[in-house]
Amino acid sequence: MTMSKKSPSEHYEQVCFVSWWRRTQPDLLFAIPNGGWRGKAAAGKLRAEGVLPGVWDLFAPERGLWIEMKRSDQGTLSEAQREFGRTMLAAGYRCMAAWGRDDAIGQVESGERAEWKRP
Repeated sequence: MTMSKKSPSEHYEQVCFVSWWRRTQPDLLFAIPNGGWRGKAAAGKLRAEGVLPGVWDLFAPERGLWIEMKRSDQGTLSEAQREFGRTMLAAGYRCMAAWGRDDAIGQVESGERAEWKRP
């Protein structure tokens, strides 16, 4: 019997990518802590503060680049994430969906404008 190897979590992939970015890139990158499970009260407070479904995970302001991270072996963009990406593209921002840190690093290094391409 063979055991399938589970890919790293989205959290781990994003932590590794952010660590790489901060070591190798000169400009700012920050996270938008928009997802994750929260209790009803906390979710209500965050909505009142402006949290919106679909906002992407990371933003690099000097590049005008939004990044949505997914696990390397799975994950799809929700309709809210797709709509956010379309809205940001129409506003002139760059949008990059990445399936794992290696995909994200490769896209940054190549300067590719990947609009939610799945490798």
